[in-house]
Amino acid sequence: MTELERLRRLFAYDAWCHRRMLAALRGFQGEARRSLKQFGHILVASRTWLARLRGEDTSGVDLWPDLDVLACKRLLEENAGGFEALFAGLKAEELNEPIAYTNTRGERHRTPRIEILQHLVLHSAYHRGQLTQAFMAEGGAPVATDFILFVREHPPA
Repeated sequence: MTELERLRRLFAYDAWCHRRMLAALRGFQGEARRSLKQFGHILVASRTWLARLRGEDTSGVDLWPDLDVLACKRLLEENAGGFEALFAGLKAEELNEPIAYTNTRGERHRTPRIEILQHLVLHSAYHRGQLTQAFMAEGGAPVATDFILFVREHPPA
């Protein structure tokens, strides 16, 4: 498996995790305010980085929005489709090319595409742990999102 194929697989895993979390949030009977805040952050941060990878302006983005389940679903699917399109047009030699962007504090940076993509998967995993804690604190059951579960369900071609 090439590096680009492995990254694409990790993003498929990430979307799989998000869909599992969304299903749990949709089925939750109680108040999931903290959980939705965490989930919204994960999705908006991914959307923000996707926009940066496309060369789009991300100034004024609220990284901690108040989203409902329906807004999360829309954003999740937009992100998944956006990353699929990004990977479809990305060449292996472009992975190490730096992307120029301005962060939410107005600071300019240049980071190689591959490191941004790796950051996104790690960022999601980090906040999914927080999301799981919030969801359990609000009365929900933990959602299994281990990579090995994804691998078993989606073996490499």
